[in-house]
This record gives sequence, C-alpha cells and structure tokens, in this order.
Amino acid sequence: MSPDPRDRHDRISDSDDVDTFELKWYAQGKHARNSLVGRKIKNYEFVVVEETHEEMLERGFNHVHDNIYTDGEGHKFHLTEDDRSLEAFLRTKDFTVDAIAMTPGVQNYHYPLMDHYEEDEDRATTPVNPVADLDQRTIRHTTNEGLESWDDPVRKILDIKEELPSFQVADETLRMISDRTDHGFYDLRSRLANIE
Repeated sequence: MSPDPRDRHDRISDSDDVDTFELKWYAQGKHARNSLVGRKIKNYEFVVVEETHEEMLERGFNHVHDNIYTDGEGHKFHLTEDDRSLEAFLRTKDFTVDAIAMTPGVQNYHYPLMDHYEEDEDRATTPVNPVADLDQRTIRHTTNEGLESWDDPVRKILDIKEELPSFQVADETLRMISDRTDHGFYDLRSRLANIE
C-alpha cells in the first residue's frame, strides 16, 4: 500500500476537506519547474491520473470546469485519464520548461517516449526533455503547432524570464516567432537576451 501523501514533507495538500490517500498525482507546470530550479512556488498546480469525475467529487474536490478541480486551499488539480493522456496534456504546454510532471522531491528522472511508457511513480515524467533545458537554462517551444496559436509569444517568454532571468531563448524558438510575427530575429534575440 502506498503511503498517504499527507504524511510526506512535500505532501500534496494540507486541506482537511479532501481525501488524497493513494491518489496518483504529480506537480506540474510552473509548480514542477520552480521546484526543480529551487525557486519559491507561488502557485501549486497538480495533475491527477486514474481517477474519475465522480471519484474526485467523493474525495471532496470542487469541480471548477472541464477537467479542473480545486481543494479547500484553492490549489488546482487537472484530471487526466491515464499516463498516456498525461503525456498529451504536457505537450499542450507552450514551453519545454513547463512541460513536466513530477513527484515533488524526486532525484531521478524518466523520459517516456510516445510509444513506450515505463511506470515509475517515484520519477519525473515528461514527453520532451525539460530537465535538460532547465539545466542548460534554455527556453524552448514544445511544438511548432502550439506556437502558431500564440496570441503574444514574446509576452509569454517575458513572463518566464521574469521568474528565470538568467534563461536564454533557443534560436529555433526565436526563428519560429520571427517567422510568425513582425519581430526580426536578431532584434528579438537582443531584446530578450538583455532582460535581467
């Protein structure tokens, strides 16, 4: 039997209103990213797998909309069907540094391919390689398709650099933005590189 996450130092929730016993969950997005780089976590966001809508309600979570739930403290929980769905969910993230789901406090990382998944609840799971980009302090777009739908890609990058000022934008990401906007590649690179 798995230990109750509430007994862990990095437990999922302090709220007494929800039951998290044997809940399969990961920290995700900015929550996971800031945990890995050692920054203060401002917004706690989780993704839950292998639960149904009815089971989430029985556990005491509040249904907000679609697959989004909250606990008594306002922490956000995104529900996915299984680990394959989790990979698809992570691919909707704009940047690789946010396309990660992990059990807080892990020391080992596992990168599942789309055609292979080796379950290991004690490791981080991601369809791309955000940990490498975090180590290299690189902001890189996750997919070309996602970037095409951005309303303001420069603003999204500025938001990340506000929290991670030492990170630099990958050249391929700058080229993608330059091709789809009025921003010139070199002007864009100079502007974003000089932000501290």
